[in-house]
Amino acid sequence: MDAVIARKIASDAPDISFVGVITWLMHCVEVYSQSTQVGHGSSKLAILRENIPVFLQTATNAGLCSGAYAATIEHQLETQWDLVQSIVTALIDVAHNPAFVQLSQDISDCCAPKWRKHTK
Repeated sequence: MDAVIARKIASDAPDISFVGVITWLMHCVEVYSQSTQVGHGSSKLAILRENIPVFLQTATNAGLCSGAYAATIEHQLETQWDLVQSIVTALIDVAHNPAFVQLSQDISDCCAPKWRKHTK
């Protein structure tokens, strides 16, 4: 999991905020789970929780935030774990909603060719 976090932080500088850390770590857990066939359901939440300090330390080492700021975010995530679980559940529900998945695909299909043209 450490390598997944390091690669993700190196490739895309994440937003180091309460919700930003949750969403970035959720993505890392998904990548890790798919690559190792480990972590399903509630065990993914456990993997997320145990890797909060790893993620924040890696972000601090990459210069994305100070150690004091990382400690503050880590404290917020730990003391508000019920809220973290609610956010994760809501994000999973949205991601598995067929209407949302179709809308996301439609937007991607519509906008991706235009985006690529403007970035070249």
